[in-house]
Amino acid sequence: MLESLYLNLGQHDALSDEEKALLTSTLSIEKYFGVGEDIVVEGSRPTYSTLIIDGLAARYKVLE
Repeated sequence: MLESLYLNLGQHDALSDEEKALLTSTLSIEKYFGVGEDIVVEGSRPTYSTLIIDGLAARYKVLE
């Protein structure tokens, strides 16, 4: 699951097994989103951080 993150970070500096284990232990919930599904809804106040492992995300605002 985190291999792409390890590869990305590894391009900048070597990651030890201990550091990889620490990253893995910090994940609390694994959640998948479909195409067009909102990760954070406008007006909400999340109390957590989100790490996107694979795919793309964009910020948008609906104008009325």
